[in-house]
Order: sequence, then structure tokens, then C-alpha cells
Amino acid sequence: VRVGNGLDDAGPVGHEHLGLELAGGPGGEPPVELAEVDARGRDLSGLRAAGALLRDADFREAKLVAADFSRANLSIAKLRNADLRQASFRDADVEGVDFCGANLSGADFRGTTLFGSTFVDEAAGLAATIDATTQFDDEKLAELAPAQADFIRRSQGQC
Repeated sequence: VRVGNGLDDAGPVGHEHLGLELAGGPGGEPPVELAEVDARGRDLSGLRAAGALLRDADFREAKLVAADFSRANLSIAKLRNADLRQASFRDADVEGVDFCGANLSGADFRGTTLFGSTFVDEAAGLAATIDATTQFDDEKLAELAPAQADFIRRSQGQC
């Protein structure tokens, strides 16, 4: 999907140039749907996408520092090698999302649906950066494959 909001223009695009609020409007309007959007390698730091529909979006290698994806649907999105420091995924759906190689320091995953998401790909030698400031709910970690949950706990110093 190519959208006329700057995401398909050549060159880096910062959030200040998007002119697009992905969250629902003040009158309770539904959120913008950008399923399958291609934003690979873009600088979208500070993006406000609370409640947005971003299923199968491609954010590989994008800079999304302090982005707000709370309550968003990012199922099967591609976030490999993205810079997601301080991003909020609170109460979001990240089912089947590839976070391998992403920097998740300070990210908030509390209340987030994690089924099938990957944070470490041992075959590729690629793992997300997770530390004690990355927030997960212990009961939600049970939604992950055991190797994925164990990786997160070890990265946070819980093991």
C-alpha cells in the first residue's frame, strides 16, 4: 500500500513531516487503517498511532523512538532491526510480530497480546535489545514460545 502522506516519498521522513494522526479523531472517528504500509528505514520517531490498524505493516529498520502504538493492531507487522526505544505497545496486539534485532530498551509491552511474536532468531544470530527498563507482564510472556519468553527474562536479568 502506498499512501500520500509522505511515507512513499523518497528520502527520510520524520514524524513532523507526516501530517498524519493515526489514532482516532477527537469526535470518536475510527482510526486510520494503514495495513501493509511500507515504512522501511523511515524516521518516524514520536509517531502517535494509538489504536491504529497497522496489520502487516513493514517498519523494518525504521526509527520509531518514543512511538505510541498503545491499543494498536500490529499483528504480523515487521519490526526487525527497528529502533523502538521508549515505544509504547501497551494493550496492543503484536501477534506474530518479528522484533528480532530491534532495540526495545524502555519499551512498554504491558497488557500486550504477544502470541507468536519473535524476539530472538538463533538461526540468524539476531536478537532484540531488551533490558530491565523494557516492561512486560509475566502472565503475557506465557503467550510466547518458551525459548522467546526465556530470552526476555534473561535479558531483563530475571533468571
